[in-house]
Amino acid sequence: MTYDTEIEEFHADQLLEEIKSENPRVRSAAAERMGVLRIGLGALQIATSDRNSYVRAAAAEALGAFKREEAALYLGDLLFDTNPFVRSAAIRSLGRIGATEYAGTIAEVLEDSNPHIRAAAMRALSELHAPESADVLADALQDSHRKIRLDAARGLRHVADPTTFETMRDSLMEALDNPRRDLPFINTLIQALASAGDEAQAGPLLVSLIQEAVGCRTVAARALRQFRYEPSRRTLERSLTDRNPNLRLAALQALEAIGIGPSLVSVRTLLDDEDSRVQRAACRALVDAGDQQVLPTLREMALSPNPFIRPRALEGLIELDPEGSRDFLLELITDNNIAVRETAIDALAAYVDQPSVRQAMQAAHDDELTDRLRAKLAALLNGTATQSS
Repeated sequence: MTYDTEIEEFHADQLLEEIKSENPRVRSAAAERMGVLRIGLGALQIATSDRNSYVRAAAAEALGAFKREEAALYLGDLLFDTNPFVRSAAIRSLGRIGATEYAGTIAEVLEDSNPHIRAAAMRALSELHAPESADVLADALQDSHRKIRLDAARGLRHVADPTTFETMRDSLMEALDNPRRDLPFINTLIQALASAGDEAQAGPLLVSLIQEAVGCRTVAARALRQFRYEPSRRTLERSLTDRNPNLRLAALQALEAIGIGPSLVSVRTLLDDEDSRVQRAACRALVDAGDQQVLPTLREMALSPNPFIRPRALEGLIELDPEGSRDFLLELITDNNIAVRETAIDALAAYVDQPSVRQAMQAAHDDELTDRLRAKLAALLNGTATQSS
């Protein structure tokens, strides 16, 4: 038995004694600690019937750390407890353990007058991803409490369907018209709408949001990626020149999903973007599209002082023009950027049997490179020598 095991057993024995204490504070603290350590399941199951509500609440919270089949039945009984704190704890734990069989009962709790109970129920339904709760979640988008509305939108990202689309869209329009915009709620609801609607429903809505809804245009552009909605191309192309780099990136990714062929000219301009994420994404998109016209720009980018741009540009060169880039690669196997060196070495591995390439690799091997790259070069050179002999 290890020292750590002995300590764990000591704590377990101590907590099993404390949960039987006459002092309810000691019992509730022991139940809470058992949940953290995930021990004492049997004692916690018994504690759900404790005469003290604080102990029952602590036990309910702790059971959320155990398996569904071990805890769900006991937590389900606590949904009808007279104490709101106990009910809240049971609801939260049922959501955490994925007890979907209680989704209907939890949905009924949303009519409770206590906002804390409603909030716990909404969070649980959001976590359970139960399809039958879609209508309830959609109705909760109009709840008077902001947290409940936000949790409803979060849950709808997983269970919304075309039947809830109109309700969700109405809630979104109302939220957008509110002078005090709740952007986390709005952006989450946009994601839910994209999950619920088909291309014909969601596509036009998302395009209009990109055009008009300041503060949530990036989320709308990201949501368009799943649809390949061709009518959005013009709006997405215009977004490539927006001053928000996150929107430029999202628009580019959405165009990739549609197919950037007709938008090649617009995408090429992003190779000079001030945001390196956008530059890298544009490089990848153009290479994937086989755009040979970007080769000169890629060679310039491969010598950029930006350490994040150079490896991606070099990878693009290798894919588009492996033969024509060989001499360029030979110059880069001793580059000061380790990612560039490794990319060049990997690409040249196919040509290591050629004298010029072998000589350059041997020189790089003798240079002061990192141990990992020296080992890779040595393996390549030795492997070729073995094959030749």
